[in-house]
Amino acid sequence: MTMEAVVLHHLDNIDARLHNFRQLISEDPVADSRWTAYQPNLGRKIYKGAISP
Repeated sequence: MTMEAVVLHHLDNIDARLHNFRQLISEDPVADSRWTAYQPNLGRKIYKGAISP
């Protein structure tokens, strides 16, 4: 059971981080930039990917 608990903990942590990244990207005020503004809690900017035409 301990191994399963550790795996579930890490999966939950990854899920929370992905949700945070998606939220920061979707709420970024500069939609036409490939990068978000600097995120102090992460210590970096987030790459949003290629801009769709």
